Amino acid sequence: MEIKSSTVVKTRSLSSKFIPWILVVIGAVFLLVGFYFVSSQRGFVAQSDATELLVTFVDTKQDDDGGNMYRPTFQTNGLDGTTIEYTGQMWMSPKPHDMGDIVPGRVNRETGEMRSEGMMRISRMLGYIFSALGGVLLVVALIVAGVLKRRRA
Repeated sequence: MEIKSSTVVKTRSLSSKFIPWILVVIGAVFLLVGFYFVSSQRGFVAQSDATELLVTFVDTKQDDDGGNMYRPTFQTNGLDGTTIEYTGQMWMSPKPHDMGDIVPGRVNRETGEMRSEGMMRISRMLGYIFSALGGVLLVVALIVAGVLKRRRA
């Protein structure tokens, strides 16, 4: 009976050593994803011009939960007056725009990439949320590590 109880204690001790590290890894991933969302938006704004975008099409697909995801196609005029269209990679729910909407946005005239202000705002918000969650997980990891260290002492 003595062997079983010490084995359980050793297993708990070993697994509790990894909990702070798991929280650190998850927190760091969330933080990096959040920073990516925010910095991507800032970089795009720096390399693009404000414009009005016409929503020419809204593609729809079902997500894994049976709900709908949407991806608009935008149109604006290029510097030479020609019409340019762009369909991004980002799918969103709920539907960000309807076909025929004219929305404020930005266009990178060198690459042709376009983003609406509304979609950029959502992406930035997600970046802030991910960054905040990552920061909270890192703080929790420090607290858990401190508590576990005091228990061992």
